[in-house]
Amino acid sequence: MIYSASVALGFPKALANPMRIQPESVSGKRLRKYGVAAQALRGTTILAVFWMPVAAFTLPLPFGGCVLLVREGAIQWDAQGDLMDGIALAPLVHQFCHAYQRQQWGFARYLARHAWSRLAPRGVPLRHRQVERECYLAAQAVQEAHASRQEVEPQSL
Repeated sequence: MIYSASVALGFPKALANPMRIQPESVSGKRLRKYGVAAQALRGTTILAVFWMPVAAFTLPLPFGGCVLLVREGAIQWDAQGDLMDGIALAPLVHQFCHAYQRQQWGFARYLARHAWSRLAPRGVPLRHRQVERECYLAAQAVQEAHASRQEVEPQSL
């Protein structure tokens, strides 16, 4: 049922079931261009979910890597079934950053650091706290790269 619902909504058949993006693939190279670590790509499974209130969410697993829950319409695909290089990559880059944190820090430290960051705010906005700062900066780099492309294209016409 999930498979047919995903295909009916236009989501690639590859994401109807859990998938991993290989670092050597076209999609992997596009993500790595924006700083996603090859280790994060290898240890993270992507699962399409149609009821997500946010574009993507990282679910750390105690044994293994992470699962990225991604809203079906949040990712754009080209005709070959690869990720399109565009501003829609920003949520994925952000979540792969969290997956890399989980791999580097371990499950317990990852949860503890994120819990502490949210429970003890100390007047610092969430995006400026240590656990979120580099992930927001990575997503911002994707947005800036594509915003500058959009500004240049209309002038050349």
